[in-house]
Amino acid sequence: MAQVVVEIHLPLVETRVRLLDDPGAEVAPEPGLEVEFGWIAVVEDYLAKREESGEFELYSDGEEIGGDYLFFLTGADEQTLLAIAADVARLPGIPPGAHAIVTDDESDETGTGRHEPLPQR
Repeated sequence: MAQVVVEIHLPLVETRVRLLDDPGAEVAPEPGLEVEFGWIAVVEDYLAKREESGEFELYSDGEEIGGDYLFFLTGADEQTLLAIAADVARLPGIPPGAHAIVTDDESDETGTGRHEPLPQR
């Protein structure tokens, strides 16, 4: 049986984000540093913390595809996964134009499925 996957598509646009903690020394060597594309680290940290609660799973690592940076969620119902995607779209520094694609783990191609708009900050 196919498992629901929600792809979070975030435009790969430089925005400067002040990181409040150190999600990775290679990204931000000191707390409070402003980092270009810092929102990627913010999203990774946010999703890792939420995943620990057990409400969903990360389907695979984030990746750059066609001018977007994608994160993949699974392990919960569609409504829950879309709510998490909406929370991501509201995080500080997220570029405008975020959207989600609802698909499943049997899909052969990334970015194919039902398009769902996400809230803009």
